[in-house]
Amino acid sequence: MREISSLITPPTVKPTLEVVRHQFEAWRKRRRCRGPIPEALWEAAVGLCREHSICEISRSLRLN
Repeated sequence: MREISSLITPPTVKPTLEVVRHQFEAWRKRRRCRGPIPEALWEAAVGLCREHSICEISRSLRLN
């Protein structure tokens, strides 16, 4: 869990779509097996909905 927390920006900083995309890419490279997306990454993705469309977010973060 320590490596996941180092990928997440502090809650006071609003991450951009580009930052969250890099966080997802880093998480995908480091994970050992398939499993659920960490809650912090989901929260970062949801936070982007205020400024981006769901389609844009899902395409950029490669979510379905």
